[in-house]
Amino acid sequence: MVDANVVIRFLTNDDDIQSPLAYKVFEKATQQEYTLVLSPMIIAE
Repeated sequence: MVDANVVIRFLTNDDDIQSPLAYKVFEKATQQEYTLVLSPMIIAE
């Protein structure tokens, strides 16, 4: 399950360390290396 912080870092690109790591998570998901699960609670957060 993906944490809200990963989504926020990916969307805002506001952290020099965490944002590139979040990008890699989403990149691997688009390459079907990862399957991301987002709960409604994470979306609401």
